[in-house]
Amino acid sequence: MNRDDEIIVAIRQKDVSSIVSVFFSKNMEIVMPNCKTETELWDYKTTCPLVSAPSIEWAEISKDVLAFHNTGKGGLLFFGVDDKDYQVVNCPSAKELDSKLFNDKIRKYVGDKIWVEYYSLCNQDKSISIGIAIIPPLQEHGGIKRFQKNGPEKSKNRLLFHEGGSALRKNDSSLVLTQAEANSFELDRPAIIYKEYEIDEPRFRLLSADYHEFILRDKYCQQLLKGLQHSRTASVSLIGIGGVGKTALATWAVKNAYKNGEYDYIVSISAKDRELTSSGIQSIAQKLTSLDDLLNTIADVLGFPEAKALPVDEKKKTIYELLEGEKVLLFVDNLETAIDRDIIGFINNLPEPTKAIITSRRNVVTIASYPIEIGPLEEGEIVRYITSLSSLPNYSYCKSLSDQEKERIGLIYNGIPLAIKWALGRCKSSEELLAYAASVEKAGRSNEELLEFSFRRVFDEMNAIEKSVMQVLAVVSDLPIEAIIQGAGLKTKSAEVYDSLLTLVSDTIIIRYYDPEAKAEKFKLLSLTQQFMLNNCLPTKVEQDISKRLSYWYNAEDISDVGERQIVSAMRQGGQNMGNALVAFAENAAKKGDTDTAVKFFEAATTRDPQNWRVFWRYGEYCRHVEQSNSKAISLYETALKCAEKEKMTSEIAVMHREFGIIYGNSGRPNATPGSIEHLYIAYNVMPHDPITAKILASLLLKKGDYSKMITILEPYKNSTDHKVRRTLLPLLLKAYESQPEKYMLQVAELKNRLNKNPLS
Repeated sequence: MNRDDEIIVAIRQKDVSSIVSVFFSKNMEIVMPNCKTETELWDYKTTCPLVSAPSIEWAEISKDVLAFHNTGKGGLLFFGVDDKDYQVVNCPSAKELDSKLFNDKIRKYVGDKIWVEYYSLCNQDKSISIGIAIIPPLQEHGGIKRFQKNGPEKSKNRLLFHEGGSALRKNDSSLVLTQAEANSFELDRPAIIYKEYEIDEPRFRLLSADYHEFILRDKYCQQLLKGLQHSRTASVSLIGIGGVGKTALATWAVKNAYKNGEYDYIVSISAKDRELTSSGIQSIAQKLTSLDDLLNTIADVLGFPEAKALPVDEKKKTIYELLEGEKVLLFVDNLETAIDRDIIGFINNLPEPTKAIITSRRNVVTIASYPIEIGPLEEGEIVRYITSLSSLPNYSYCKSLSDQEKERIGLIYNGIPLAIKWALGRCKSSEELLAYAASVEKAGRSNEELLEFSFRRVFDEMNAIEKSVMQVLAVVSDLPIEAIIQGAGLKTKSAEVYDSLLTLVSDTIIIRYYDPEAKAEKFKLLSLTQQFMLNNCLPTKVEQDISKRLSYWYNAEDISDVGERQIVSAMRQGGQNMGNALVAFAENAAKKGDTDTAVKFFEAATTRDPQNWRVFWRYGEYCRHVEQSNSKAISLYETALKCAEKEKMTSEIAVMHREFGIIYGNSGRPNATPGSIEHLYIAYNVMPHDPITAKILASLLLKKGDYSKMITILEPYKNSTDHKVRRTLLPLLLKAYESQPEKYMLQVAELKNRLNKNPLS
């Protein structure tokens, strides 16, 4: 891969470390000889505009940003390099900026559909500061970007650029286009197509990255490198459910090995036959379907295409001989999709020193394999992932999400990158995303394509015992091994159940953890997996049988002596997390109309797990909606909130504050309104885009006559695309405006006009 191709890839992936290594010496004091020029891909600037700099300076930067973007390759702006002699100079002003400030300054000219990543870097002894702006490329199907307003005067009576015009990078210059020239360029613009292989040259074939920006997951990256360097390992297998990020990690490792020159040959091939987009599951051309496909690819990369004409058995022998003694890295993506199981046999017998990286939903390579179980994104990684996506045009609305809201979205989708991106791609605004995620969290039935894509094939390939284990954990999660055996009705096959559990744990289908309160090892499903099982793989009769067997076991009905039964039952139901299981039983009984049993289980849950705020919250919800007793619900909510005081504030706890605020506001107590407002503000601070919180809080503020706070809360919804949200909130906003007619005369007229043109009912 030549210099420019490497730079294009680094720009697309926003890989600042690769950019620095291409352009500068180790201590960032010298520009590399082959970069002492300016091209269609980069531009040097001696200084960096201050935040307070005149408009003309930021307009010039905006012109460069638009010019690089519209080429379809993106570009780089370096601040702190003299564009005459290409010497690195200290640029202290570079440290004043970050990505947010940089984009705030150019947004009025280029709009909000381009997000530039800005980095301020210092060398080792901090004697030199430079700034680097990474301008993303124009998307294949997107129109060129235009100037959103006129630029300032460049000279007397001459504007730098005009609204509706554009810019384009030619050689080392950013050229301004008039609106007519921009229209002409738009019509003639060729489609931008990214290749299947990022690198395809003699001895090296690397798949194109399936991410626009790599999110470093240090734990897994370190394991990957360790596995490749292990002397007794022939293959490193990345295992996990679909969409958890296996391919991204493997691609990163392969690219890292290529950069470091660790192998003489790199062979990459994918068995992927479909992908999940916001519009659904789409089939794609499958490159690896048989051992023959793999052997042919290896023959091409090793430079022996004539071997492809041999019969398969002879070809396999020849390829083994060619690999013998050669430093080859073989990357096979989505191995579980490959039809021919001979591929696995071939990989199991790779000659030394060949290494392989495999991605698969289950562990299929068994000889000299170093398996790495890839789990979901952690909270900090979720925030970084959604932040990275927000730089893409279709996801730019995510910039308005708070970190807590990003965490909430990510956790609803179990930290699975594909699931998160899929959900974000289906929405057009932050409020739509939060509402959609809340509906998924509540019902779990609006994401069938995602669940089908991630789990169906895995479940279909399970044996009977594995399926039974999955069904038990779908009915009630967080169970010890004894309860799973009982729920599955497999008392005579306890060893096989345990073996199946360990297999499913190694496949990252089931999570195993130790519960210190119960002093027992427990197992659970990811909530998305649980939803898939409940919706697709759990006939009513099977669910009923599992519930009966678990109820029989937890109540110790297998013990004849009454006194002993109580002791055994208490022991089986012991531990803090047992409260969640008992609540699940209670809610299941309530759904069937068995209120006596429901109350029995709720009471048992509060007794067995008195510090678990979720137990009291769920019981409070039962009293509120089933018994319709606000006083009991308030009492249980108050206990739940007290138990949650020491917990980290999460969106789930915020929802509890919101719901408590709603029922407390209708309690008839002397302090009902201020007490309700206090809890609703807690919810609002965590979930500023939640229309339910906004409506209830604004309604209470209306009673108090606190119109200014109403306006602050409701104004973000003025341009909501959700009809229901507009119908609910805009009349309240109008009342707040009308309360101060002198101050909001224009807003009242504007909002009335909009409501008359677009009736809300």
